[in-house]
Amino acid sequence: MVFDLNDINSISLFIALILGLYKINKVEVSDKTFIFFIIYSFIIDILCQILGKFNINNHFLLNINILLVFILINQQLNKWNFYFKRQKLFFGLNLLILCIWTIESLIKSFLNLNNYSWAISSFVLVVLSIQHINRLLFKESGDLILNDKALISIGLIVINLFYTLIAIFVNFRFVASNSFYLSVVRLHTPVSIAINILFAFAIFLMPKRKKFLSINS
Repeated sequence: MVFDLNDINSISLFIALILGLYKINKVEVSDKTFIFFIIYSFIIDILCQILGKFNINNHFLLNINILLVFILINQQLNKWNFYFKRQKLFFGLNLLILCIWTIESLIKSFLNLNNYSWAISSFVLVVLSIQHINRLLFKESGDLILNDKALISIGLIVINLFYTLIAIFVNFRFVASNSFYLSVVRLHTPVSIAINILFAFAIFLMPKRKKFLSINS
């Protein structure tokens, strides 16, 4: 059996999914949102592949995905106390992206990709992930290369920066050959594979939930 890059991408995501399902009841509650994000991402990947097999426009699914990905990742940052004493910022960013997404969805047909919402939400996630790494540098001890939160943040920076660039290319239609645009789009799959592997490793590194002993035990 010969696998193409899309198959390898799904396999890499499936590995992260299996690790997540295995550890979901063992990790800290604050880490579970990311495992839910991996489960959700795998379902979206499968649905997109099914729609592709039947040549059905999947933009409506991708548009919903743009909003839900931002909310899930932002919620994970919130669970990691990134918004400690800044809950107004957390709700404000969610509301901002929701408003931009809703306005673009109403202006465009829902069967057209919400490129502006995609670009803005991806860029915001890049900025938030960079700030989260900066906080980890001051708060966490030890090597950040083996820190699950840092690895997840690095992965989010890379993949969302890539999404931002793609959305910008599509929105502003820079003067370039079709082969250039095609080569940029084709980079998505190998980049996604690398990030999925990084996410799987981060899930593997997630510390086990602390067990608290009763005073009477």
